[in-house]
Amino acid sequence: MLQRWRKPHRNQRQTVSPPPGCLAVTDAGTLLARHHDLVDELNVQVGLPHHHSDRLLHTLLLRYASFVQELPASQSHHHADAGGLLRHSLEVAVYALRAARAPMAIIPAIVEETEIKAAKERYAIATAALFHDIAKPITDQRVELVDHKGMVINDWNPWISNLAETGTTFYRVRFDAQRRYKLHASASLLVATRIIPDQGLAWLSETPELFEHWISALSGGENAITQLVKQGDSYSTARDLTGGKRPAVAGDVKTVADQVLGAIAHLHRDNKLPLNQRGAAGWITGNTAWLVSKKVLDAARDYLSNLGVRGIPTDNNRLMDELQAIGAITTTEDGRAIHTVQIALQDGWEQEMRVLAFHLDRLWPNPEERPASIAGTVTPHTQTEEVTPAVAAARDGDAQTAPPSLAADPAPGPAPVKDKRDAEIPMPRLADPSPTPTVATPQNDVLEDATSEPSANKEIEDQFMTWLRDGLASGSMACNRKDALVHGLSEGLLLVSPQIFKEYAAANAIEWKHLQRRFQRKGWHKKTPDEMNVWTVEVQGERTTSTLRGFLIVDEQVTGPHPPPNPRLHIEGERSQSSLTT
Repeated sequence: MLQRWRKPHRNQRQTVSPPPGCLAVTDAGTLLARHHDLVDELNVQVGLPHHHSDRLLHTLLLRYASFVQELPASQSHHHADAGGLLRHSLEVAVYALRAARAPMAIIPAIVEETEIKAAKERYAIATAALFHDIAKPITDQRVELVDHKGMVINDWNPWISNLAETGTTFYRVRFDAQRRYKLHASASLLVATRIIPDQGLAWLSETPELFEHWISALSGGENAITQLVKQGDSYSTARDLTGGKRPAVAGDVKTVADQVLGAIAHLHRDNKLPLNQRGAAGWITGNTAWLVSKKVLDAARDYLSNLGVRGIPTDNNRLMDELQAIGAITTTEDGRAIHTVQIALQDGWEQEMRVLAFHLDRLWPNPEERPASIAGTVTPHTQTEEVTPAVAAARDGDAQTAPPSLAADPAPGPAPVKDKRDAEIPMPRLADPSPTPTVATPQNDVLEDATSEPSANKEIEDQFMTWLRDGLASGSMACNRKDALVHGLSEGLLLVSPQIFKEYAAANAIEWKHLQRRFQRKGWHKKTPDEMNVWTVEVQGERTTSTLRGFLIVDEQVTGPHPPPNPRLHIEGERSQSSLTT
């Protein structure tokens, strides 16, 4: 199908090299030829007949490549190099389709012939995956059209034309410092309808059940197609972060320390590491970010681990050494990484904390993206003066060593297609949850509990819920992974019992059965149809099926936002045989 894209095009508009920091507008065929392995596999995976493939897939890919050109997928996180958005989108589509090789049943079998039904579902998955980041050039980026000297001619308006239609030879990419994180997910459908061929849209719309899933997935909704796209997205992201081979358009993520810095900035943009407030993950003064050491490093490690990134040390001392080696953090007078400081906010809240002093420009190189300073003060433990950009931090106690990572090698996904390209594009490996817990080390960054009232004024079940809520919000609590104590279900949030109560009790020197009884009396959880407190959940592994037992919390006002449903977990007796049921 795509042999034509491997041949050089004679009508290339590029006759001179682009100005420094700029990219050349390139024809779609040349762009796709650079990724012919991915394009060829995508064609095989979708499995459309040749005459349909030309109209429905070939045309779509040409339009898509013409629209995104060589734009990056992110500023400094993953696929931040030239052409990163195109490569990432193709990878996500391929990996999502690989994960969807099990029998599918969005469309009832009685509606259409099996082969046509399966092809239509694969087409829906592929296009949803391709389009999941299609709105980033509109919501996150500012693209300047420039001349051969690099002088700005105009800004590109993606709503009017694609870059190839502007008549301009070169362009420059900038990222909007005021961009609203994840807005692109809600805007994808608006752009997708301009890229997908009319025949493709009409074909999908003929089947209302499937069309509803597709529209929801491209509008930021949660459903079965969304889960497949997320699996592909996670694997593509992890593969790029661990590669470290391509120079980024706006920064290069290679070393362990750089990956940690990128993860911290990413988690803050995602509101998982709040700053400058009570119980926050850190506070800003001048050019210093005082970040709670264990909370932030654990959250960054868990984030990278969830993406499948390997080689991140499980010892926080090692991570601190890596950060010191590149000058990302300042040390105390005696060379220690952790500072003990007094945080005081103007609203009267005060707390003594153990923190790392990050250089603000290492976390946010763009000054326009840096968080504002706190309304309050940060004072080193051994000093009386307030910390300003000119004041160095003071002494520290011993650094805390992180517990072994809760991440386990994920279980293999569905077997890949018997094709030589599978050796070049590894199969995504999906998490296989297990009922066996790992006990975590208690948090020691807070010399007094910074996120709740003193224990004398708060019941143990409320303290437990605060711990759970904060862990979910910061990303420090493992979810939807092997040995995790918390899993997302389509019905709500599962707390694995009694393991989660045992972990909290062990870290806080209390009796776990007493804690569990107090938790039950609160009535936060939903009971089974038989009025039992504990639900049984099936865990579908690669070869075996096991079970978990736990409490089900439906109301997000109790715990905060729930993680997405774990596709391998289903309440006993309610699991569909389809990998694509909602």
